[in-house]
Parts: sequence; structure tokens; C-alpha cells
Amino acid sequence: MNHRITGRAALAAGMLGLLAAQPALADGPNWTWIDAAYQQVDFDDVDEEADVLNLDGSWAATELVHVFAGYRNGEVDTRFGDIDVDELELGIGVNPQLTETVDLYGRIGWATAEIDFGGFDDVDDDGFTLAAGLRAMVLPRWELNGGMRYVDIGDDDTELTLGTVYNFTPRFAVTGDVAFADEATTWGIGVRFYPDRR
Repeated sequence: MNHRITGRAALAAGMLGLLAAQPALADGPNWTWIDAAYQQVDFDDVDEEADVLNLDGSWAATELVHVFAGYRNGEVDTRFGDIDVDELELGIGVNPQLTETVDLYGRIGWATAEIDFGGFDDVDDDGFTLAAGLRAMVLPRWELNGGMRYVDIGDDDTELTLGTVYNFTPRFAVTGDVAFADEATTWGIGVRFYPDRR
């Protein structure tokens, strides 16, 4: 019996030690990061799919304000030829803290898109984006997030975004997300690097 008690005590002490060793990961969401992700876009009304490379980053200018940038390059294979899409987005956001582990955020950005129809005239357009949502550290290493995003580039579009981030170390994480828009669903998986872990 004493051996069992000793073993359980050692296990409990070890688990407490692991938790104590990662206090930085138990803080609220980090607003300084660099992401690289692969995304697949499934269109509702056509059989074609788009493969997209997504690069984005965020930098916490203050505890309340962050700036962000994103670049997307996608290709759609159709029976009429390839369609290439390049998008660039720049903006600023606020991220007030609701609790020690949950942040609310709001963002406004400028975006531009270029569409190449494979030899035909290119289409260039720009507009603005709006976004709002929540980021929550549900466990010391695990984040869940969700929100709404409005895009006004040519035609306007609204999407619901849901995502998760798992932090393997204070510097590296994996990400997964899904976005439901008016005419398409986007799935993504990626990696995240934290230059600075506050």
C-alpha cells in the first residue's frame, strides 16, 4: 500500500511539475506570430477546387493593438485552363482581454486581389475587410478561436471562421481552420512560429 501511495504521489508531483514548467503557455493568446498554411477551397456550385498557399503574420504593437498582414496565392484547375489568384491584406486590430485566457478582437484592413485567367485579361481589384471574434486558451497549450469576417473586394462576401492552435513549444505550433463563406468552404492546416512569447 505504501508503494502505491508513493507512486501516486510521485505521479502527481510530476504532473504538477510539468504544469509549473510551462507558465508562459498558460497566459492569454499571443498576438505576435508568423504562419504558413496550406488551404483547400471547395466551391459550392462547381466541381473545381482551389489549392492555396497562405502566409500571414501579426505583431502586438501594444497590449491592446496589433497590426497584421496576409498573402494568399491560389490556383484553380478548370477545363478552360488555370485560374491564378493573388491576394494581399494589410490592417490593424484591437484585442481587449475578457479574462486571463480569452481575448475579444476586432480588425479592419485593406485588401487587393489579382486574378489571372491564363492568357486572358487580368482582373485587379481592391477593397476593405472587417473581422471580429474570440480567441481562447482552453488549455495551457491549446487555443480555440472563431469569428466573422466581411470582405468587400469586387463582390462582398461574409464568412464564419473556426480554428484551433496547438502549441508544442513556446515558439512553435500547428494550426487548423475552416471558413464557411457564401459560396465556398475553406479548410486549412499550417505551422506557426512565435518570434516573441509574451
